[in-house]
Amino acid sequence: MATRKLFTLLITICLFTVSGSALAGHRADKDRHDDGSRKIDVMTANIYLGADIFRIVEAAADTGNPYAIPTAVAQVFGTVQTTNFPERAEAIADTIMKRRPHVIGLQEVSWYRTGDFDPTQINAENTVYDFLETLMTALGARGLDYRVAGVVTNADVEAPMFVSAAGDLADLRLTDRDVILVRGDVQTGTPFAGSYASNAGFDLAGSTVEFTRGYVMVPVNVMGHSYLFVNSHLETRLNSDSPFGIVYQFAQAAELAGTVDFANANYFGNLPVVLVGDLNSDPNDLPVDVPVELQAALGLPPVLYPPYQVFAGAGYTDTWTLRKGRRDSGETCCHDEALDNTHENFYERIDHVLFRGNNDDFALKMGRSDVINDAAKDKTASGLWQSDHGFVSASLTLKPLEQDEDDD
Repeated sequence: MATRKLFTLLITICLFTVSGSALAGHRADKDRHDDGSRKIDVMTANIYLGADIFRIVEAAADTGNPYAIPTAVAQVFGTVQTTNFPERAEAIADTIMKRRPHVIGLQEVSWYRTGDFDPTQINAENTVYDFLETLMTALGARGLDYRVAGVVTNADVEAPMFVSAAGDLADLRLTDRDVILVRGDVQTGTPFAGSYASNAGFDLAGSTVEFTRGYVMVPVNVMGHSYLFVNSHLETRLNSDSPFGIVYQFAQAAELAGTVDFANANYFGNLPVVLVGDLNSDPNDLPVDVPVELQAALGLPPVLYPPYQVFAGAGYTDTWTLRKGRRDSGETCCHDEALDNTHENFYERIDHVLFRGNNDDFALKMGRSDVINDAAKDKTASGLWQSDHGFVSASLTLKPLEQDEDDD
């Protein structure tokens, strides 16, 4: 659990104000569309690590059963194999080929490796699935010119699993990454990535394993206009009704909001920000009042705000709320673990495309925004959903305020 000093720092970061400096003059009229508008097409996609790894945490709670963890790890890895990322990658590549977004934020870009059983270190090196390599190969096979513009490596964890009926053990290693892909015609600058200071830890056989999460951002130039593109995957609610259910979410969201402000002001020139990701926060999530005794003991603030409200308070616009077209509540989570449910059964909207501009002369206009992987046509050849999440695509258009007034 975070210390008083950490949370004080995070609260301070969350209260940083947005810089109001204008875009540099060299991105001027000659780079605009005929109507003076700017447009960037983006997508966010949690591509699913292939199974519910929290089943391993639940198994670890059975301290009286020495076989619980390796049994659960073997079952989880069996599900990863059944949900068949190589097949899913083909369908995801087809989705990208249809939409051809300028920039894509990917979460849960998993890397599975196996190795000899060794409880002393994380050292499995035999690649079974590298989701990034597999997806990039599928994109290339379609003649799509995408490249990796930024990566953050998050959790890197290893646990034993049974590999034979005789009880032989091997290690399974999961390395989690968030990735930014850009289309070939998009120019990029140097990426900026980091890990959150506050991460959830889980007890596995007497050892605390921290599931690290992080963020990656990169400046992009689309048709002569520059943006700061940010991608992250925040902690889940941890299935808890206590304040601890969102404590990591709040801390990570506050840290990200402050870090983007700092990096944008100091390294990127106060660009408009497109922030995407699986934020694990629905617009209907409510703040949590923290009991006084916990405020004093842990240095927590009186109220913990869910990430969606943290970013709204930091000046971000939820682009789904400016969506054109038929009414759609936009839920993105979640298909069944095995990805074989017949119909879409989403119940919450936790994958987001957010925007904040730093130019008073432009306004974000209503644009196209869609949830993908929520219809039968999105399934793979064998009937799997592409992921347990729906992907969100959005076309963000900025128009000069003076034109907006004339149009009215």
